[in-house]
Amino acid sequence: MIDGDRQTLVFALGMGNNQQEAEALIARYLNETAAQRELADVHRYWHQMLDKVIVNTPDAAVNLLANGWLLYQTLACCIMARSGYYQSGGAFGFRDQLQDTLALSHAAPERLHDQLLLCASRQFIEGDVQHWWHPPLGNGVRTRCSDD
Repeated sequence: MIDGDRQTLVFALGMGNNQQEAEALIARYLNETAAQRELADVHRYWHQMLDKVIVNTPDAAVNLLANGWLLYQTLACCIMARSGYYQSGGAFGFRDQLQDTLALSHAAPERLHDQLLLCASRQFIEGDVQHWWHPPLGNGVRTRCSDD
């Protein structure tokens, strides 16, 4: 490259339900225009989600955490990826994820609603709950923990 030259590198990481679907996704997103459009959609999604609640304090560090990072961490890591520091195995967790989901009450109340229903589906007639479980089969543990 010569000084001032620009070069764009596009790579795709993902999966499909089969080889044909995976190859179609690769073909779709290994195009610079399509990749830029998809990236813009991702930015739009996160700004729409994270900009719903704005906190202004005298402390710039608190503002940085409160205005995006903590909500992003909760939604992306704990809820979507199911990989919080206390639950990194990809399972849904009853108590911990319900506590995390409370942070979404203003920014994503529909996601909070869905999480409440999901967790309620893991309660037993005796009143205890499945402490954690893996989709799609619901494999996990019934601990009869009192902290749920």
